[in-house]
Amino acid sequence: MKQMIANIALFITAFTAVVILSEIFFQFAEIDLAYHELNPRVGKKIQPDNRIIMLKEGFYLGRSNEYGYIGPAYPPEKESSTFRIALMGDSFTEGFQLFEKFHFRTILESGLNFRSKKTVEVMNFGVGNFNFADMYIYYTNYADKFDPDLVIFVLSARDFRDRPNFIPSPYPYLDGQEVLINYDFTSGKTYNRYKRFQYLFENSSYVKVMTNVYKLIQKGRLPSIVLGKLYTADAPRRNRVSREDRPTRGPNIELSPVSEAILRHLGDRRVLFAYKDRFPDHLDQAIREFGIPVIELERTFLELKSRGIDTNYWEATNKRGHWNYEGHRAVGSRLLDEVYTRYEQSLQ
Repeated sequence: MKQMIANIALFITAFTAVVILSEIFFQFAEIDLAYHELNPRVGKKIQPDNRIIMLKEGFYLGRSNEYGYIGPAYPPEKESSTFRIALMGDSFTEGFQLFEKFHFRTILESGLNFRSKKTVEVMNFGVGNFNFADMYIYYTNYADKFDPDLVIFVLSARDFRDRPNFIPSPYPYLDGQEVLINYDFTSGKTYNRYKRFQYLFENSSYVKVMTNVYKLIQKGRLPSIVLGKLYTADAPRRNRVSREDRPTRGPNIELSPVSEAILRHLGDRRVLFAYKDRFPDHLDQAIREFGIPVIELERTFLELKSRGIDTNYWEATNKRGHWNYEGHRAVGSRLLDEVYTRYEQSLQ
């Protein structure tokens, strides 16, 4: 019995030592630094003034600003001679694949400042894995506090699909014709557990690594990552979305009543939608009927493709995924031309 207790104590001591040493290694090597927090008003949010290093398809090295978004730290108060643009989107807008100077935000801002008489400030409020509802809440409860003159939602058609959030978050709902936001997640077990161990979730690289592993397990991707080219099981292939069922190809995305109400609300504001990919005709028509102007970026990507340029391929890592340098340059240039043409008078 004493030997068993000694073995258990030895195991616990060894495991604790491994965790502590792993944390020290992750922190000094700056591997997978934690940079998100769980905010009671917007859910997942980037922590203010935090160092961020990401190695995925490309490489990002930088930090969030003191207000908790990516890019220059423009304060909530705005000068009267300034024209502000807020970018809302997911990981494509967040842009943790390349340095800030190559991001389409920088290209758009510098180009508009060259052409305009007013000072133009472009603010990046992109957050990975956000859908349209998440972006709307983030805009309403956070980005709008910075008084933007124009809000650009960078969207895929699939962003209008309802889906459960891995991270507990607020969600919009209808009360009659009015869009309200439900914050019940703050009374749930997950959020209370987060508050109890908030310091670890927001500062520990080891906890972040374990959380990422859990996400991969939930998505069924861990075996293929661990085994690499040796992994030939058929199960993941069965789980892949077929070409016919992809949300950007078929008519299987319908606007929910909540999304319609949000679009109606946004139609009364200076908002612009930038389509990352081809939208089904019925979805595109519905958005335009709410008076929201759109930019179809797919035409830009197809033009580059005809010249042999793949805007999603990263040669250095031999991976496909988010926009590469060519993609960001193309998106920034296209948005620059469209925004200046549409809002030239407001920029002078």
